[in-house]
Amino acid sequence: MRMRSLKKWLRHRHIIWRYVSNRGHLKHDSKANALSRQLSADGFCQFDGPSVFDWPGLMDELNHEVNHSAHHDPASEKKFIVPRFGDHPTLDLTSIRFKLATHPVMVQTAQAYYDMKVRLRYINVWDCYPTDNSPRQSQLWHRDREDLRIFKFFMYLNEVGADQGPFCYAKGSHRRPFYATDPTGFLEADGTKRFTDESLAKSPFGHRIVQAKGPQGTSFIADTSGYHKGGYVLKGLRRLLVIMYTSHASQSHEFMTRPNELKGHIDSNLVPLIEDLPLA
Repeated sequence: MRMRSLKKWLRHRHIIWRYVSNRGHLKHDSKANALSRQLSADGFCQFDGPSVFDWPGLMDELNHEVNHSAHHDPASEKKFIVPRFGDHPTLDLTSIRFKLATHPVMVQTAQAYYDMKVRLRYINVWDCYPTDNSPRQSQLWHRDREDLRIFKFFMYLNEVGADQGPFCYAKGSHRRPFYATDPTGFLEADGTKRFTDESLAKSPFGHRIVQAKGPQGTSFIADTSGYHKGGYVLKGLRRLLVIMYTSHASQSHEFMTRPNELKGHIDSNLVPLIEDLPLA
């Protein structure tokens, strides 16, 4: 076995991943523990974001920031998903997005779910538009591959109903029980395996599919190593904030960069969350 293959094999052994590659256990408050317990059980939990974060003006602040700071190219609306802060954003330490991503409830919930130290890997806002195409790419069922567990937080910045491509998740699929093999699917060029609604319905998780619908502020956390899809908009717009944490052992490519200077610009307790990001 080649050394690279051996390292990959070891990284995917749960004991090595948790106790060797991700040493360090932390204490968390009751709110974070409650969210992480639900996430551990189902791989998914939905809640009202402004209430959980005790931030009444959060939606106004976020929407103002997106409307006044984000890039917008009208031609981009021909795509079904558009990252409003670019494909490879640079972390803005003064933004509302960063303040929410490093809110104590957010960080402690991520740490409680992993039961280890974590890294902030991605913050962006996605606009999803209708297209004339059939569902494709992330609009089809799939598993993400950034880590053994993947903590992704989503918040709708507008109302999302059945026609706005709500996020869908197959509860329990993050656990990968021994009896559950992948349904019939197909591989894309990047190696991602996709599954249709019909094939997933025949899997052991087909009866546990949930749709995240609701008004602006509707928030949910998903372990996207489980089956999920979303963004097939029939009319209108779906706008959502996306925040991702992984363990320090994750060896996926980097999704954003950071400013060179951190000390003096943010709380010193937050530096370990982002110091491993590549420089802008």
